[in-house]
Formats: sequence, structure tokens, C-alpha cells
Amino acid sequence: MRPPRLLLAATAHLPLLACEEGIDCTTEARASVQLTVVDAAGATIPDASATYTIESESWPAPQDCEDLGGGTLVCGWEVEDTFHIEVEAPGYAARTLEVEVGGDECHVITEQVEVVLDPA
Repeated sequence: MRPPRLLLAATAHLPLLACEEGIDCTTEARASVQLTVVDAAGATIPDASATYTIESESWPAPQDCEDLGGGTLVCGWEVEDTFHIEVEAPGYAARTLEVEVGGDECHVITEQVEVVLDPA
């Protein structure tokens, strides 16, 4: 059974929802931290990986960052907190960093970080 056309037209306007009174927010999820992993020459390291923990007690175990390809990783979605991130790649020394993520009325403000890994 096909849904009525009126219902389809009404759902097209769902992306704008109020998060706070008088503020229209989108329903998209924003990355908390986006990493670009490169070597000392600035070339991306496509096989890099990373894990993260956040300071709040609700995330006690390390989480894997998502690999978006081409040396780009996303650590967390819509999480405001201090992220402790460990980045590694075969043939490179691991690097640990701390990133503070804040937000506005609707979403986190994505922290975009370039991580330079040195050869092991």
C-alpha cells in the first residue's frame, strides 16, 4: 500500500524541528571531532585509525573513530565533552591528543584537527 501524497508532502518539512523555543534546528547529526591524518610532508595516511574516550562517565570504554576514507576519521557524533584520542597507523608512531568540543543551541561545533604522525 502506498502512503497518501499528503503524508509525503508533510514529512518533507520534518528536518526543521525546534530544539529550544523560537529556534529551528535540523535533525542532522554533526561530527564531534573530524581528524585528517597526514605525514610530515602533508600527505594523507589512508590506513590511519583512532580510538577515543570522553571525560564524562557515560563513555568508560574506548570507542573506535569512524573511517571516512582518505585519512579522514570522525570521533563521536553530537557529543560535547573533552575527547582523549589516540591516533595510529602502520609504520608511524602513535599520537595522543585532547580536544575540547562545545556546541550551540542545536548541535556540537565540529572540531577539525589535522594530526601529523611521525615515522616509527
